[in-house]
Amino acid sequence: MKDVSEGYDRHHVRLLSTARQINSHWCKWATENVTFLAPCQAVAGEEMGEKILKTFPNVQGLKLTNWVRYGHRGLDTWLRMDCLRHLELRECDYIRDEDLACLGACSNLTFLDLAECSCITGVFLGHLSTLYGLQHLNLSGSSMSTFNRLPFLSTLTFLGLNCCGNFSDVGLEEVGKMASLTKLDLGGCAKLYGRGLSHLTTLSALSHLNLDSCDMIGSVYLGYLAKFTALAYASFNRCKQLPDEVLGHLADLTSLTCLSLRNCDSLSDVGFMCLGTMTPLTYLNLGCCKKITDLGLCCLDSLTSLSYLSLCGCEQITNASVARLSNMASLVHLDLFGCKQITDVGMAHLCSPSLPLMHLDLSHCVGITDVGLKSIAKLTALTRLNLHCCRGITQVGLGCLREVNALRVVELFGCSGLSHKVVNDLPNVRFMQW
Repeated sequence: MKDVSEGYDRHHVRLLSTARQINSHWCKWATENVTFLAPCQAVAGEEMGEKILKTFPNVQGLKLTNWVRYGHRGLDTWLRMDCLRHLELRECDYIRDEDLACLGACSNLTFLDLAECSCITGVFLGHLSTLYGLQHLNLSGSSMSTFNRLPFLSTLTFLGLNCCGNFSDVGLEEVGKMASLTKLDLGGCAKLYGRGLSHLTTLSALSHLNLDSCDMIGSVYLGYLAKFTALAYASFNRCKQLPDEVLGHLADLTSLTCLSLRNCDSLSDVGFMCLGTMTPLTYLNLGCCKKITDLGLCCLDSLTSLSYLSLCGCEQITNASVARLSNMASLVHLDLFGCKQITDVGMAHLCSPSLPLMHLDLSHCVGITDVGLKSIAKLTALTRLNLHCCRGITQVGLGCLREVNALRVVELFGCSGLSHKVVNDLPNVRFMQW
């Protein structure tokens, strides 16, 4: 009972709600065990806040997401909790810098989420000078432009600035002084030109960096990436002007295990050939990199630790690239959505009982027919298969999948060669999207 009560999920809430209705002893036990509250907007008033907080004195976490209609009214009442460590105020559009002055009294706060509070700027940070233990600060979607140098910022391990349209390279100078930072989200900061990346090289613990949609970063500054020696996760999704040189810089990072380059239209085979030296990679997303061909993927077979690979929308790759994946002993997720040159021949090369593939997406691979499904049936670990709009498959080919005992989900939308009788042909499948 104690173990169940320590969670924050819906089962935890249901247990405590039921316990409070049994008798006074159970009610007291349940009330004292409530450590996280997510009240609805209907109880946002000051008077109701006082009543609730008196009832549940041990609350450590509070979620006040989307209190748009109420603005800051009664917020100071809700924050009069000595034990408060976790606070979420996401999407509170009416909250302004001056409304957050009450946060200064929450001296035990370690987690603060103000994402999508679009009216706040860096001014409110002056109210937080007492939060010496703050570790998680999410300001994504706010009007932040820079930081004041405050002692509490040195304890941060996560900083979220996603889609902060006013944040620029000037602000990165202060970010570079946050010595404990391990995760930094700068995705969608359109005013970043790259000069500020030099300040981040002092962050020796930085392991996660998100630069999604940062199109304006100049190639001359990307060389600083090679100095992020602890970097394990890097994301450059939708960086349309990213040069091939960036992959050369990342190839020097021996700690890099996750790399996402989805929709990086400017990258070519010249850059992708550097992937072969990134042997620690376990996650690689190259979805919709339109210029990539078999030549750029010639080194894929050296990435023996890879467990996730997305080549979604890479229309120029052929069966030759797929054949190189057959010896990947760790590959469990493969996305080939829209790879129209992949055919049954590629499946014959790829599929073997030794391949641990669990999730395979072949949506819109129009060259896949019943022959290819016969090869896929050799994937004994396969649990999920997506065949959307593979019009070349029929009832006969799908019947081969009965041999895959682990298969639980098959998606067949737009497979015009099939009839509804197929449901009875795959008794092990629990979910089939038609």
